[in-house]
Amino acid sequence: MDTEETTEDFQENSVSGVPVDIHNHRKRGFSERDLTPKLFSVFNKPKKIVHLIRHGHTTYLDGHLRTKSGNHPFDVILSPLGFQQAAALKDKISGLGAEVILTSPLTRALQTLLNAVDFTQARRVEVCHLHTEHVSNSGDVGRPSSMLSREFPMLSFTGLEEVWWFSPKDAPNDPVMGVFRSRESMGT
Repeated sequence: MDTEETTEDFQENSVSGVPVDIHNHRKRGFSERDLTPKLFSVFNKPKKIVHLIRHGHTTYLDGHLRTKSGNHPFDVILSPLGFQQAAALKDKISGLGAEVILTSPLTRALQTLLNAVDFTQARRVEVCHLHTEHVSNSGDVGRPSSMLSREFPMLSFTGLEEVWWFSPKDAPNDPVMGVFRSRESMGT
C-alpha cells in the first residue's frame, strides 16, 4: 500500500478522533452512517481523575493497640497524629468535588474518612473491601461488618460480608476471638 491508499482507507471519526478503517467496515456490512457516536461512546466521556488517599498515622507502633490477647493488635486505629492528618485534608478534599468516595472497611480508613470529608458535600460514599491492606499481620485483619455498622452508624455497610478480610477456613483470622492464623499470599 502506498501513502495515498492508506489515507483513503482510513478516515478519522469526527466524534472520537479515532482512525476508522472505512473499507473494512464496508466489507463487514457496515456503512459510514454506522460509525456513530454510539459506536465510540467510550471516547466521548469526560476523563475521570482518581485521587488516592491513604489512612493517617496509626497506633501500630505507638503501643495503644486494640487487642484481645495482648499479643496481636487487630484492626489498628488512628493515632492522635493520624486524626490531625485527616482533619488537615478536609479543605483539600472538599475542593475536589468527588463524584464517589470509596473507603476500605478498616477502622483506620473509616476514621480518616470521617475526619477528612464534609458529609454535607459528599455525593456518594461507599465502603468497599476490594482495596484493603494485604493481610500480612493481625493489624491488617478487619472487624465484622455488624460491629462496624454499630460503631459507624452514619455509613452504610450494605453488601459487605460479615467476614470480608482474608480468613481461610482451614486457618481463620478472627479479631473477635483474638486469633491470627494466616498471612495472605502475595501470589494470585
